[in-house]
Amino acid sequence: HTASAADFVYGLWACATALPAHPDSRRALRAAAVALAEVLADDDAPLTVDDRGEALRMARAVWLALGDVDEATALAETQRALLADAWATADAPRRMTLGWPRAEVHHFLKQEAALVPDLVALVAALPDAYDPPYRLAWVLLKADRPSEALAPAAAAAARAYGPRRIRALQLLADVQVAAGRYADARATAAEGLQALLRLNPSERPAGAAAALGATEHRALSALGPQ
Repeated sequence: HTASAADFVYGLWACATALPAHPDSRRALRAAAVALAEVLADDDAPLTVDDRGEALRMARAVWLALGDVDEATALAETQRALLADAWATADAPRRMTLGWPRAEVHHFLKQEAALVPDLVALVAALPDAYDPPYRLAWVLLKADRPSEALAPAAAAAARAYGPRRIRALQLLADVQVAAGRYADARATAAEGLQALLRLNPSERPAGAAAALGATEHRALSALGPQ
């Protein structure tokens, strides 16, 4: 009943979902679901909030792979409440580490709007950090509020550096496309591709070139003949 349980189940889930036709796949997934349920039911298990949240996320993935959306949703609600409680007592740097898991589970539950005020407050509390505006822009984009996402996405791109800047520029370009700012999106995607080439190959985020190229193509298609 340690954090290694979720890591083990992740490997099991990856194998089972990669080989869905294998006769042992569903049996393995059900065994994983039972194992994680035992871990999560143990209040004395040596799990941090992050460990328990990740175990809940993995349990959700397993139940989704088994086709049980109701169980997956119940686990997501438990994870959402756990992370909200941790957020309420944390300082700003600690809240920043909780930003992504909270954004992910709120998106799964289609409750993005409920998280926006917390992320807005975090952006104000950490004015020099790139991660809070990045998470805020991502959540607003998923909530179909791209016009509101423009400013935080631009702030994240301005503050990020190295490989993180590539991700921030990709998000900004996606937000600009969603907001109908196609010329801006084309320029941002091109900037991202140039920044990517300046990185050492080992530092380049996987799939970044393809994603930026696809966004640039979408922007160009929307602009039409020039």
